[in-house]
This record gives sequence, structure tokens and C-alpha cells, in this order.
Amino acid sequence: MRNYIYKVCIILTASLLSACIDDYEANISSEEGHRLVVEGSIRSGEKCTFYLTNSVSVNNASSGVYNSEILSVLDAEVSVLGEDGTCYTSHLDGSEYQVQVGQLNPNVRYWLEIKTTSDGTFESSHEYPTPTPAIDSLSFRQNKEDGKVLILLGTSSPKADEPIYLQWSYEEAWEIYTPYCATWAFEPRDKYGSYYAPSLTKATTGENGSGNLPEFIRPLSPNEYTNHGWAFSHCINDIHGSSQQFIENKIAGLDIRQIEGSDNRLQTRYRICVHQRAITKNEYEYLELRSKQTTEMGGLFTPLPSELPTNIHCTDGSTKAIGYVGVSSSTASKVLYINRKDITFNPGYKAERYNDEECIERGQKTYLQRYNNGLRLLEYDDISSKSSWTPQWCIDCRHPYWGCTTTRPDYWEDR
Repeated sequence: MRNYIYKVCIILTASLLSACIDDYEANISSEEGHRLVVEGSIRSGEKCTFYLTNSVSVNNASSGVYNSEILSVLDAEVSVLGEDGTCYTSHLDGSEYQVQVGQLNPNVRYWLEIKTTSDGTFESSHEYPTPTPAIDSLSFRQNKEDGKVLILLGTSSPKADEPIYLQWSYEEAWEIYTPYCATWAFEPRDKYGSYYAPSLTKATTGENGSGNLPEFIRPLSPNEYTNHGWAFSHCINDIHGSSQQFIENKIAGLDIRQIEGSDNRLQTRYRICVHQRAITKNEYEYLELRSKQTTEMGGLFTPLPSELPTNIHCTDGSTKAIGYVGVSSSTASKVLYINRKDITFNPGYKAERYNDEECIERGQKTYLQRYNNGLRLLEYDDISSKSSWTPQWCIDCRHPYWGCTTTRPDYWEDR
């Protein structure tokens, strides 16, 4: 994985804008009233998610400034339609309109239909599905200067003399081992957070602070260990690029993800699954302008550029819409694993552990004092009653510091 040439010119010439998706905030003047904002795309054979919001102008009389308030639209009927009579309806899951789309016919045009209760019916432009090329390569490289790990993608246009426009998303998963594995547990509370016995609310005595608490100490079985788990993240729908600046429209070594060398993602084993979708030039231009508005021009407090394109219109009213719903015939995907042995990982944490004497020096003589100050039992000798303790994050991958689950994902592959 390490032995390949990395061309710096690729990063300098790549037309790539990347950010994890946020609610799009369009500033609407008082004269414009409000607009329907639509996020999502139509993809063949996939569950497609659409977000609908209203961007409503709010007049601040004291400052004379008109801001936008973003309100979710939760009472619409959303469907994907085709000229051949195809109709895929949605169901609402929280704030997401989810549509299970079947296999699209490349010779049929499709569009999104939105029926609202107050603003009428909206349609996206009728488009043929855009074919998506395969991802040729997915690799990584670690910078010597700053230790960052770069995820690099390669793909190419089916026709060397024609540029392609693409959108990417990715899903991440990473394996974690906490610094220590606790084999004993001190459990003074039940699952509801109440003490098991009134005596536990009192300071206990004993040579090591254990006092009369042995009944609340027990060994853990291996299936109760919490030192091993997996965490997850994803980034969707706002990484896009073009092959225009590449020789023969072949994208090579395009940096679509950067990970700090101290990021816990790299602690043991990291997985990224990248999804690629072809888009039209018009959709690409929309994404370019939208990104510039939300990042470079201030987003919410910036006037809406008049040139921002949209392919969504109201068929029976005057309400305007913002968004661009593209249609793709397929999504290409590729998976990459990175093992710790293949990179240099510099952990950003330092594990702690304390024996009985050190706990007493910290003012924590009793087990209960240690527990209530965030320490957890790490080791225990049931003959000498000696013990060692550590912060919870050092033994429990479910702690917010790690954000893991102990359930192994079905798709996870061993080394």
C-alpha cells in the first residue's frame, strides 16, 4: 500500500469541494417570502432519502436585517415518477422522506414529485438516468510532514474526450481496544442508578477501603468485557468533483478524506466504503455554487445568488424552490481497510491506573468514593482484597470518548 508515487499536482488541480452535509441555509428577503429547499437524489435500485425544509424570512425590525428561519416540512407527499408510469412513494422517518427506488430504465426519464399542503405541487426536471463509472482504485498515503492519512481515489470517464462530473459519499467504521480490560466489577448501583443497600451511602472502612462491600464485587465473564468495540461515522452528498483538469479525463489520486495521525479511527483497524455517483454538469454547477455560498460567503446571512440554478419548480403556484434532484442509473462503491501496522499512529490519550495506596492519596479511601469520582474497578485480589482502579473510558469502549458498540458489524473483515 505504501509503494506508489503521489503527485502533488493532483491536489492543486482537482476540482473538489468536500464537507459533511448540513442543513442548507438560504437567506430569503422579505419580498421573496419563503422557498422550499429540497435535498436528495434519485438513484437506481436504492433507498433514497429526501429532506424538505422551508426557508422563511424573519424581519428583525431593530436592525433592519432579514434572516432566514429553517423549518422542516413534515406533511408532504413525496414520490419518484417515471414517464412509463412508474411510481415509487415515500414514507416519513423522522425528518427524512425515504423512497425505495427500483431498477431504473436508462431509456425512461424520471423526476421527483412533492405535494405540499400549503405551497402546491413541485416537480424536478424530467431526466434520463446518468450512468456511473466504476471506482478504479481506492488507496491511502500518510504524509511524513504532519502525519495525516489521505484517502485517495481513482476513476475515469468512459470517453477520454468527455469530462465526467461526480458526487461522493462515504461510510466509516473503526475497531477500538481500550487501554485496559477490566476482569472485575464493583457494582453499588442497580440499572436504575439506585444504591442496592442503604449502607452503601455511608463511608466504609477497611484496610484498603473495601469495608463490608465484597458482596458488590464480582468477576466478569469474557462476554461481559467492554474493552473491544466498533465506532461508525458517515459523510454524504456534499463531496463533488470533475475530471476536466485531469489528463484524458482520468482522475487519479484524488484526496477525498484526510484523517489526523492521532485520530482514534487509526488505533487498530479502519474501514471506509466510498460511494460514487455520476451527476450532470448542471447539477455539478449547482453544487459548486451552493458550496461557495455556505462556506465562502457566510451562508445564512448572505443574499441568495441570483445565478444559483435549480431544476425544481412549482406546477400550480408561485412558491419558488431551491435544490437540484439528479437521476443516476447506478452507484459505484469500493472498500478500503487500513491496519495500524501500515501507518504511524500517535494516540492522543494517556491511560491512567491507581492502586489502593494511590487512591487513598487522592482522597478516595473507600470503593464508593472511587466509584463516585469516575473510577472503575480494574483488578481485584479476593484473598488480599487489594485492588487497582482506572477511569471508565480506559476499560469501556461504550464511553462517549470512544463512542463504540460492542456489537461487531456483519460486514467487518478480519485482517
